[in-house]
Amino acid sequence: MTTPRHASSSPRRKRQTGRAPTYLVCAAALGLAGCAALFAPRPVAWDYFLLTSLPAPDASVAPAAPELVVGLGPITLPSYLDRIQIVRREATNQLSFNDRERWGQPLEDGFARVLADDLVTLLGSKTVFRPPWRARDTLDAIVEIDVTRFEVVTASRRAELRARWRIRDARTKKFVADGAAELDRPLADESTTAGVAAMSETIGDLARELATALARQHAAAAPAGGGGPAT
Repeated sequence: MTTPRHASSSPRRKRQTGRAPTYLVCAAALGLAGCAALFAPRPVAWDYFLLTSLPAPDASVAPAAPELVVGLGPITLPSYLDRIQIVRREATNQLSFNDRERWGQPLEDGFARVLADDLVTLLGSKTVFRPPWRARDTLDAIVEIDVTRFEVVTASRRAELRARWRIRDARTKKFVADGAAELDRPLADESTTAGVAAMSETIGDLARELATALARQHAAAAPAGGGGPAT
């Protein structure tokens, strides 16, 4: 009788010894979870930047042409700047992109926004339109700008703006002035914040150049009776 009891108890012992203890299973699971958390990709903290307009002018400064109505556009930028990342020029034929440093709005929109604000500040005019303007918008002049370079140059620690511009009489459709701007501003330090600030200052310099040309042309056209609607 002892043999059957011994035979029936052996399989039970085998089943018990074949299982991993519960605490070992839990420990293994926790270890795998910890490893997964350790090697899981971490979220990237992006930094966003915006170009800024000129400060409000001193009240004692007379506006250049407060009655002037300007259409601003089209404005074109190089295709290599058509990206969310901020571009730096490392050498004549080398650019760098830092994925963590990004524009808060498309660069072309930011450039046009700041330039329009700066022209309003300098001219004293409250009407600087960006396209598409409506047929009933009575314009005096239309400014077209082709930007060929607009970035921070790492070696020189300067922001550079190169652009060709033309002013067209809105009434006659003829071009009455043109120019090539080569502008640069030093960086206060090597940070991207300083770089964006210097880039904003170059737009302000371009606005000053345009405001001078616009005021001159407007004054020359004044005896002829001013402008008319642009379509």
